[in-house]
Amino acid sequence: MASSTSITSKAHVQVCASFNNGLPCEYLMDIVFEQDAFHCKLGTPARLINPDKKVYVYLVLDASHVKAMCLDDTKIPTDVTDVFVKQARCASSADVVSLNLTLSRHAPVVCPNAALQKRKSTCNAIDTLLQFGQCETFRVYVPRRYINVERFSRLCEALAADTLRPAPEGVLQTLYAGTGCRIVTQLVEVWPREPYESPPPYDPSTVLGASNDNASSQPDLQNSNNTQARKRVLASPELYQAPAKRRLSEKAAPEPWELAIAALGMELATLREEVQQLRRGPMIDAGTQTEPLVEAEPQSSPTFDPCNVSPSQASTVENSIEERLVMVEDAIVDEQKRRTMLEHKVNNNDEQRTLLENKVDKNNEQLKQQLDLDVVALQDSLDEVGTRVDCNRQECHENLDEEATLLQIKLEEHIDQRLADVEESVKQDVRMAVEDATYTVTVQPSWGE
Repeated sequence: MASSTSITSKAHVQVCASFNNGLPCEYLMDIVFEQDAFHCKLGTPARLINPDKKVYVYLVLDASHVKAMCLDDTKIPTDVTDVFVKQARCASSADVVSLNLTLSRHAPVVCPNAALQKRKSTCNAIDTLLQFGQCETFRVYVPRRYINVERFSRLCEALAADTLRPAPEGVLQTLYAGTGCRIVTQLVEVWPREPYESPPPYDPSTVLGASNDNASSQPDLQNSNNTQARKRVLASPELYQAPAKRRLSEKAAPEPWELAIAALGMELATLREEVQQLRRGPMIDAGTQTEPLVEAEPQSSPTFDPCNVSPSQASTVENSIEERLVMVEDAIVDEQKRRTMLEHKVNNNDEQRTLLENKVDKNNEQLKQQLDLDVVALQDSLDEVGTRVDCNRQECHENLDEEATLLQIKLEEHIDQRLADVEESVKQDVRMAVEDATYTVTVQPSWGE
């Protein structure tokens, strides 16, 4: 049974549904359609403790979940088209196809065991996929070059005819070979909700290093001020830089995301130091101890014993600090991810600019070659026209010479003819005159007789 892929493997798509006000979410999508079965995967990466490693969690759909699927001719939103254009996956909205999916029941999310650490980003990723799997309908926008319309049409017809069976179990087993996976239908199955415990009321006597006399409260206040000042210094690295380093930093101003990552890293170091101090507890340096270990104080004076601190209070503080640590780590990873995305976009822009420059250079070279060919052709045409003009001029001169010769001959013949006619006419006139004169002399009477 040969399988046929209706959509290119790991095609970049955008999914919209009503639960998030139609805002598009980017996923990787696979649709595999066999003769009598099909399955669809919507995947998104999930981070592990090691930020360099990542795994994918999938929303898996098959014939038991999808009731209908069809191509939709609705207008593609502008924000969806802009994202695809910025990623160089299409050129306009005409290159994007809209798929409308109608579900018959809720679809599960499949995630590897390595991704079951409770991290905010992983929780959000799984929760969003579960919400898509629980929607009645949602829409998927796919670049047209990723989809095989003919195979997808056959898949839609098979779903409408209800002739497909669910995907085999081996499909899920091959997603995470060797690491194991878990099928999740509710987020609480992975991370149960912890009951909310309100923090205990503030009691000055339970604070580490607190006492009733004013002499001891003043150093505590001073220590608190010093801690706050140290945090402000850590949050502003420019304050403790040397003048030479400050001038260097002014020459090359850091990017906002670099400052944000530096501040988050310093806050993370501060929080870790506080956690270590809480876990170590108060310590006494025997080399500098000059007072007796136990002071003789009145019985009425309350003394602080660190062992009397409530375990719930310490646990609450430690959990709060650990949650802040996780939030800071997530924020740092998000900044790094955004930085990577920005660098990827910059690289894509550079590649596109290089391609455009190469294309412009190639077009200029082609235009130059075409112009050179046109110039050569025009020069040949001009030479041919000049040759033809010279030939025509010579031919005209020859024709004119021939015509002049003919005209001269005709003129001479005409003149000779006219001269002959005139000569004949003169001879006739002379002959007639002679004859008339002879007749007159002969017939003249003699009047003298």
